[in-house]
Amino acid sequence: MTVRKIYPCVDVATSRSRLIDTGAVDAAHAAVAARAREVLASLWRGACGDQVVIERARKLANFFAQPFFCAEPWTKRPGTHVPLAEALKTCADILDGAHDDLPTGAFYFAGRIEEIRARAAGAACGTEWGTKSGS
Repeated sequence: MTVRKIYPCVDVATSRSRLIDTGAVDAAHAAVAARAREVLASLWRGACGDQVVIERARKLANFFAQPFFCAEPWTKRPGTHVPLAEALKTCADILDGAHDDLPTGAFYFAGRIEEIRARAAGAACGTEWGTKSGS
């Protein structure tokens, strides 16, 4: 993930969540997390031949590269806050294809879906998975 400049870097194949493992989050949250983990794992392994699934996985990976406050020293971008409910909804929507109309690059280092849509409208989407160099 560091090659793709996605921070903070998390290996979905080996990372675990104590909150999910102990049932501290609701079933809908756990279901979205499981779906996200599955699609991202297939992307990293190159195990999926379905281009739609790959594109959604790339959008999801870029969305996870939200400008976190803790990553400011490395990204040189100010952090933003996306409420948990909104982040989960956006993840589910990406996985369900609700944002298939948006370019992958619009999701990179963006926060809320409104910002992502605004970027797409303005075509300010130069990113690792949104440009020729990162495709």
